[in-house]
Amino acid sequence: MRSIGRTLDSLTDIRPLLERVQTLVALQARYARCIPHELAIRSRITHERDGTIYVQADTAAVAAKLRNLTTRIFEDLRSDRPNLTGIHVGTQPTPGSQVRPRVACKMDEEGRRQLSQFGESLPEGPLRDSLLRWSQR
Repeated sequence: MRSIGRTLDSLTDIRPLLERVQTLVALQARYARCIPHELAIRSRITHERDGTIYVQADTAAVAAKLRNLTTRIFEDLRSDRPNLTGIHVGTQPTPGSQVRPRVACKMDEEGRRQLSQFGESLPEGPLRDSLLRWSQR
């Protein structure tokens, strides 16, 4: 029985694709080691073209943090890939990375009562007025 690796190696038509995938996997591993873990799990290298590495972040905030680190990332990756000329950081959310909408919380009767009592104990002013309005919602 032949192993999967040997079978893939024997398929000459896909050898260039296999080499490209192996290169990207190694590059992704190096990339993940040179940035904070929180950013590594929220971004990935998608491809490399003409010496430029393309990184996609799940959110604009992650992309902004990565852009601040591009010099450090570039230097680290360039030690293995001297033909590297640049890094491009973009945003492309992955399934599950979107921020979930906030669910409106409703105050129960006890909460309204306590908020109203607290508002009544305050001196006249905008804070008291706001708390009393909230307690009536």
